[in-house]
Amino acid sequence: MKVSIDGNFKEVERAIAGLPSKIVTPAMIQSINRTSTRATSKGRRAIRNVTGIKLKATKSRVHRSTKKTTKKNLERKIFVRTLFDAPYSKAFNKSEIKKSSSLNRRSFTATMKSGKFSRWQRVGKERLPIEELKVPLHPQGTKAAEKAIKNTVQQMFVKELSRSINLKLSKMKR
Repeated sequence: MKVSIDGNFKEVERAIAGLPSKIVTPAMIQSINRTSTRATSKGRRAIRNVTGIKLKATKSRVHRSTKKTTKKNLERKIFVRTLFDAPYSKAFNKSEIKKSSSLNRRSFTATMKSGKFSRWQRVGKERLPIEELKVPLHPQGTKAAEKAIKNTVQQMFVKELSRSINLKLSKMKR
């Protein structure tokens, strides 16, 4: 997913034009990193609100690139993976899994030797191995995450940039 930032950048450019690059570049780096952090958390919350799964399970679905913003590369990528089915153990708490017993007659709850508690079902006949049931996630979750990320980036970037520039200027005056 690629996010472009729209806003009053002509005004921002005019304000930045008189400042030394010693202040502007670190402020840009800091504001990009902070904005990306907030955008990913908003995207995760949007998925949680739409699908109802745990916030921890959405961590692998929405994440930032590990490569941080530098002077040479003033960008930070946010990845939103399409939402596929999530295993019950990742999607719900233990008490919620127990409550979902009326979901399927052939499914059952069990604790494995490793300690994993989830909802399971036989692959075929009774003698065959078991597999963990999965919760279908809505495609709306991906759209909601992308929308939340775009809105957050557009709203927060200019605010973060002005805040970090003011902070750098106040430190320089000391």
